[in-house]
Amino acid sequence: MKFLNSDGIIIKKIDYGEADRMITIFSRRYGRIQLNIKGIRKSKRRDRNAVELLALSKFVFYRKGDRLITTNFELIESFWGIRNNMKNIAIVMYILSVLNNILVENQRKSILYDYFLKVMNYLDKSDNEIKNHLLVCHFLNKMIQEEGIAFELSEGEYFDIENSKFGNNSGSCFFRLSEIEKNILGNISGERSDGVLTEIRDITAIKKVINILEKYINYHLHTNLNFKHFLGEDLKNGEYS
Repeated sequence: MKFLNSDGIIIKKIDYGEADRMITIFSRRYGRIQLNIKGIRKSKRRDRNAVELLALSKFVFYRKGDRLITTNFELIESFWGIRNNMKNIAIVMYILSVLNNILVENQRKSILYDYFLKVMNYLDKSDNEIKNHLLVCHFLNKMIQEEGIAFELSEGEYFDIENSKFGNNSGSCFFRLSEIEKNILGNISGERSDGVLTEIRDITAIKKVINILEKYINYHLHTNLNFKHFLGEDLKNGEYS
């Protein structure tokens, strides 16, 4: 029997049977994988927190048939700062939904994993709502880059989702962005560094950028991401439709 090991963050869990659990982890070595844990919900082990949602843990596991089984795990970090902040929980739940929708089973994504870990560590300590929402923009842009669907940031105020570029004409796949919204896109993509982000006083423009990045991902990757579902708010006049 060959044993494998990796650290990873639990991005989904499903309880089944009388005491069993299946967890989905985003792991450093193997990408997105599912591990089965027998009897954990009736266990009195002190390390049960290691297999709860959001936990960063070390896992040792083996293959049995078409399943991966783990009985050896150790908690590294629980991210209690996130768990005690309802707004940050909502943000992280959205980020987990992005990962669960896009990551492919057993596809290693070590750069994205390290970035995701930095995001978790940042949110664990931050209570700045504007910066935290900007972080979501950065994360979505990182996913776009990792999936090879990067767009061209050029002249024009209309974003052509289908052709991944900006232009001056509107149409069925075009969305108009204000100057501040386009500047946010430029800053998070690294193409601009004009300090515009320090001028933002509310998160309305940031939410609109999250919305457009989400629509872009949904169009090109055929996903159904929904930031509003996790945020519990409506963008109202700021929503692109």
